[in-house]
Amino acid sequence: MNKTIKKSINIFIFVLILALLLPLYAYSTYLYDLCYDYYPLKNGKIMFLRYRNPMLDPVLRTLEIYIFNPSNSKLEFVPRYNEKIYLKPVVSHDKTTICYHSLIEGRDFLVTKNVEKERNIRLSFDTGGYFLKLAVAFDDDTVAAVIKRGAHKQAIYYISNSKGLLKRLLNGTNFESIHFLANGSIFYIDNKNNKNLIGYVNYDRENIVIDEEVKFATQTPNGDAIVYVKNNKLIFYRLNNQEKITILDNFKPLTGQAEGSIIFSDDGTAMAVVTKDAIRIVNIPSGDVFYYISIDTKNSTFLMTNYSFYLSKDKKLFILMYKKPGQDLY
Repeated sequence: MNKTIKKSINIFIFVLILALLLPLYAYSTYLYDLCYDYYPLKNGKIMFLRYRNPMLDPVLRTLEIYIFNPSNSKLEFVPRYNEKIYLKPVVSHDKTTICYHSLIEGRDFLVTKNVEKERNIRLSFDTGGYFLKLAVAFDDDTVAAVIKRGAHKQAIYYISNSKGLLKRLLNGTNFESIHFLANGSIFYIDNKNNKNLIGYVNYDRENIVIDEEVKFATQTPNGDAIVYVKNNKLIFYRLNNQEKITILDNFKPLTGQAEGSIIFSDDGTAMAVVTKDAIRIVNIPSGDVFYYISIDTKNSTFLMTNYSFYLSKDKKLFILMYKKPGQDLY
């Protein structure tokens, strides 16, 4: 066989293999999602999520959880193989613990896994409802859950892993989110008749309503304050004395969405508020604006570290070392 024929055969085989693989590659994202979400954990570990059978009906589409350990390059499959997981897992404040809800033959299980200590706690519940949302406390032992009890009926439950305790704290309508605060209370956003009510409830079922008809709300990273928007006002709620501080009377987010214009430092001690005409650096938990810089922020991007605030605009990079007294934006 001469070289020309041999070369033609090789090209034909290559084209044939390529023709077979291209459709498979083109539809691979629809047939099987390798990874669609991830969460950073402590010591460089990463939790990956992917769908099992993503093309199926949502009732049959479940999640798989993996944890990658860079120290030994191992990828751990977390759940049991017969577990069905429909809700995304949550990560603790210190990024050492993950928590997820699963079903095994119709029975509810709550799994809290400390990745660093390799401690795994599995509780079984008969709630008579459906798990909708989860949150992990700062102590990495306590979990909060929103469980559906019927049409337009939901409740927040307190769950202690060490005690195996399940306690209902508050009834509601449609809890959009729950998070633990530094004092052990559970911060919630409850949507009633398309209006958001925000508040927090403690173990003794004491319910503190912060405000109603709120457009946006979030807790600070350390759980010591709440930031929310009502009637275009940006308000800072201090948890220790229940004081409300108005940071801005006419809040106009740079991105059009409040969550895109409010960022926190990782250590939870500062917050940056970026509007179309200014940058404000807010001290947490006092709520004081200790830096105000008038600047046109249109078409800019920004980020915040524990010591610095960066803003890029028109081929220029601005930096503010906000923890240095009297430091200017340069």
